[in-house]
Amino acid sequence: MGIAIVVIVVVVVVVGLILGGMRVNGLRGSGTQVILREMPASGDHGWRHGIMRYEDDGVEFFRLRSCKPGPNRTLRRGEITIDGVRSAAGPERDLIDGYDILEVTDDRGEVEIAMNTDAMTAFRSWVESRPSQRAQRRRMA
Repeated sequence: MGIAIVVIVVVVVVVGLILGGMRVNGLRGSGTQVILREMPASGDHGWRHGIMRYEDDGVEFFRLRSCKPGPNRTLRRGEITIDGVRSAAGPERDLIDGYDILEVTDDRGEVEIAMNTDAMTAFRSWVESRPSQRAQRRRMA
């Protein structure tokens, strides 16, 4: 009985490592590297490394250390509001040195996204180029 439990635990660990490796390899070259945290959070708590991928109607965030098959957080393009940009402060500097932090709100709440200057320019352009609410209403009519 004890050997069967050990075998099951080993199989579960190996499958977890394989799935985690597949996720990291699949995401590595397919998006923008960012560090994201959901608010409220304080100090340097809550930051998660991951990849952000753009879609037509939203941006998907995939945590690198997750076995979840889909995105861990999705920001819908029509709901995104950029609240500000700040620099890392205090203990955050050790974790995200060289990145600026974009403060963003959507229909699910506030998040902070740390990214390099090029990625931030691309994200802001993507948000600002979304179709206006007026154009979307006209298309529906």
